[in-house]
Amino acid sequence: MQKAGLKTKVATEKFSFTVNGNKEDFTFGTIQIPVNDQDLSENEIFDLVSSVSKNTGIDFYGLSTGLSPQGIDLGSNYFAVLDKPEILLFVGGSSRSPDAGEIWHLFDQRYKIPVTLADTEDLSSINLSEYNTIILPGGSYSEWGKQETDNLKRWVQQGGTLIACKSAAAWAAKNDFGKTKFKKDIQPDSTLNVSYDSREKDRNINVISGAIFNTNLDISHPLCYGYTENTLPVFKTGNQVAEPLGIKYAEPVKFTAEPFLSGFVSDKNMDQIKNAPVVSVQNIDRGKIICYHENMTFRGIWLGTNKLLANGVFFGSVIQ
Repeated sequence: MQKAGLKTKVATEKFSFTVNGNKEDFTFGTIQIPVNDQDLSENEIFDLVSSVSKNTGIDFYGLSTGLSPQGIDLGSNYFAVLDKPEILLFVGGSSRSPDAGEIWHLFDQRYKIPVTLADTEDLSSINLSEYNTIILPGGSYSEWGKQETDNLKRWVQQGGTLIACKSAAAWAAKNDFGKTKFKKDIQPDSTLNVSYDSREKDRNINVISGAIFNTNLDISHPLCYGYTENTLPVFKTGNQVAEPLGIKYAEPVKFTAEPFLSGFVSDKNMDQIKNAPVVSVQNIDRGKIICYHENMTFRGIWLGTNKLLANGVFFGSVIQ
């Protein structure tokens, strides 16, 4: 609908309307399409909405008034104007190609949303102002010096949304994009008397190669729009665990106090994970950085967390 030029808004509070004699409740993340002040005519809007509804199964409701009997009114400031995402995804160089491929596959193949792919070595020659969202897949970004880092930071400060995934969040923190800190990895116990044939097991006992943990969601937060339950299983690989920021509303997704669901994790790593943030967002002047500390697109099969990443793209700019 945005591609067709429609202006769209998103509800940041709940509201209700009576439609065809039935009370309909609308929650956080409901999209409003005003009929007025659009470049398309009423008939064109109706035809487009009908086509989208038919092809996707999404429900649309026509309302004759903006005054809701309960909750926010349609003309209130609790409906935030949305910008059409213009997405730049860095690939190549020291970025992790599996991570980049999974993110590209989600947007290009599943959502049919165009994403510009750019080699990390080309950062200095790219006009970043053409994009409002930049995604960094996992990686070390060691090829970026001060000039490249400053260019990216300036773009964020001017209102861009930077999405840093997994180890890219550690690179961002190291370069003063926000205040995220990470817990130290658990090291093997050097006091144990381990036989030679058990050396590999000793090395790997504190490695999280793939396990499932439960998280708590704040479904009123823009990054969690569309979820109806306040818990969500997350697939975790790797030992990186972020420290809590201690900033209100900055961590809408956290591991629960007893997060283990399935797989293998050592007791020490389990203690690391408890209540740790999975997703965090921080303001940087007029822009923001959103850090996804776990893989939201694992191998294109872990679909439950896809929406968390998509919400960062569509709703990142409305987070206050």
